[in-house]
Amino acid sequence: EEVPFDGLDYVEDDDMFYYQCPCGDMFEISRAQVERGERIARCPSCSLTIRLIHPDDATPPLAADQPQTTAANRPPAAGDQPQTAGSAAAAGSSAGIPVLHVNAFTRDTFGGNPAAVCLLSAPADESWMQGVAANMNLSATAFVTPTGETQTAGGPGAPAAGETFDLRWFTPKIEVELCEHATLAAAHVLFSLPGGRHSPTLRFSTRSGELRARRLPNHTIELDLAARPPAPLGDAPPSHAAVA
Repeated sequence: EEVPFDGLDYVEDDDMFYYQCPCGDMFEISRAQVERGERIARCPSCSLTIRLIHPDDATPPLAADQPQTTAANRPPAAGDQPQTAGSAAAAGSSAGIPVLHVNAFTRDTFGGNPAAVCLLSAPADESWMQGVAANMNLSATAFVTPTGETQTAGGPGAPAAGETFDLRWFTPKIEVELCEHATLAAAHVLFSLPGGRHSPTLRFSTRSGELRARRLPNHTIELDLAARPPAPLGDAPPSHAAVA
């Protein structure tokens, strides 16, 4: 993306130019960098970049009417957010969007299979989600968005349908169709939020179909994953059939 210099905010205390990033943090570039001819501003949270454009390709003067802020009132960066501890450690936050680090399949603090869980209030841009996953640099980052659908009471003899969420998984490089340990991590985070859940069942709408997570009386979580029916291998050699 190309951004004109007059769209930047200059913070005199920092001697920095800032521009709002879609992730909630700020693109930033110092005045010294601009004076050296650098024109790329980077977001420290999601690593996205923008190219700065000036008609004369020169350091723009600070116009009298150019919006200015101070270090005290500029939008907070991810590093400014408080960190919390618990079964899911806070890995970061951008403008109130929490990202948590969870170790699945373990009772040990540093064991299991790590995943990040990002709790969204609305669908996010795909490139932004990919940037967050790359920044987290874990095998998978789960992005959870509530759909607003909740059914706390089931039919006669049937369990409650539960709350429904959209769920997507990204590795640092690509989006994937299914990730079991990141699904478990997402369910753990949702069940662990203050106030609890309306139902012991969570329903995830994913590219692999609907997945369900249930919190059992012993506080463990049971996953109901999408099943793929067996298919014939056709004319594959016996060695391939053995590997499959």
